[in-house]
Amino acid sequence: MRAMVDASFPVPDGFTEMRPYGGFHKLTGPMFMARRGDNIVIGLRVEDRHGNAIATLHGGMLMTLVDTALTLAAGRAAPKGQFAITQGISADFLSAARAGDWIEAEVEVLKAGRSTITLDCRVRKDGMDGKLLMRANGTFHVVAAK
Repeated sequence: MRAMVDASFPVPDGFTEMRPYGGFHKLTGPMFMARRGDNIVIGLRVEDRHGNAIATLHGGMLMTLVDTALTLAAGRAAPKGQFAITQGISADFLSAARAGDWIEAEVEVLKAGRSTITLDCRVRKDGMDGKLLMRANGTFHVVAAK
């Protein structure tokens, strides 16, 4: 069965709804997750509430999607029993999305070391071959679990 934001905007096959990571994600979601090979993909159906004053996707919401995707991928790449915390994210905003658009943040782990994880993220509209909206990279610091 396909997950749905609502009946008029289905979520693509292969995506399942993520559980919210706390109160902030309850406000901004729902977000959906899939795997594409070794890569993590986080999807979002853009809603009116995600918009800015000119009716395009707010940059803060786009960064929330990217941070969620990078953090999830870094956490999975961290050594067992350890966590990955954001050290830095750099992003280039390239194009806009609007309410109703399906966007995907796909993350590739470039290097997973004992102390640092480096990742690449591309956000596209309408799937992996769609228009590039943002490119970002993240560096995460590996820390021991308490």
